[in-house]
Amino acid sequence: MSIIRLTVRTFQSVEHANMFVVMSEKIASESHNTDLKLNMKIIQNVDQKNQVTSIWEYDDEKHMKEVRSYLSQYNSIPNSLSPKEIAYHGEVKVSANNKEEVIRDFIKVSNKFNLYLENFNYISHIDFSKSH
Repeated sequence: MSIIRLTVRTFQSVEHANMFVVMSEKIASESHNTDLKLNMKIIQNVDQKNQVTSIWEYDDEKHMKEVRSYLSQYNSIPNSLSPKEIAYHGEVKVSANNKEEVIRDFIKVSNKFNLYLENFNYISHIDFSKSH
């Protein structure tokens, strides 16, 4: 199973939290230029806007080291922001994502329906009046 790292950062101000969000957006947009798989979510608390939670998911320890190495090219959080951090790190024991199953099932049904339409179109072009 995968590894999850969740970090809650409480910044001194909303502006500092917004700067962190902008830095995260840059990482997310530039990650499309690499083959490295990044799976992150950055959440800004709606009630306490100076608090930002980051959730990272890694395939395994090796993948986590590769991602962290990639992220090291970006400056770490400037000392001037100095957020209070609480980090949680754990191995996923149970995971459910029923939306993936729904999408997979939809694709299967769509493929069967397309096959049905192809067969129907083929049959509808046969001129049965000329058959013996």
